[in-house]
Amino acid sequence: MKKNKILLIGISLLAFSFIITAQDQIKFTWTASWMTGTMEKKIKIQATEGENFIVDWGDGTSIEIRIGTGNSDVVLTYTYAEAGEYIVTITADSEDCKFTSLDCDIFYIDYSIYHIKNDITELDLSACPNLTNLNCYGNQLATLDVSANTVLQTLNCGWN
Repeated sequence: MKKNKILLIGISLLAFSFIITAQDQIKFTWTASWMTGTMEKKIKIQATEGENFIVDWGDGTSIEIRIGTGNSDVVLTYTYAEAGEYIVTITADSEDCKFTSLDCDIFYIDYSIYHIKNDITELDLSACPNLTNLNCYGNQLATLDVSANTVLQTLNCGWN
């Protein structure tokens, strides 16, 4: 009887952990600096229409974004009050929300600010298996692991 309870608890915990990790997540580190004029940051993300995701900007501020029907692209803009290194986490609100495209090249998003960069130093896409497009051009990445992104079709990571 005791073995059955332990087995049942183990199976329950395994199922619970699967539910948590089944949600798509993007995590990255970037630097905001007054010296380089990069207090404002922009990224463009594409996700499942009609779904929500949460952006934690790494400074104690979080927002919830809803992807509208007919438009799955969202440009996220955020200005930091203080210079520093920030870990940003973008998490799907449900298993139905899938991230399919990420654009971290600020110049590509907004041509008017060609002299500003996002300065992303780390990018974790391991919990983003549906990603088909990644543009991280012009950042500060030393390494990039896309081994979990098996459906990735487009990758632009020059000038890092």
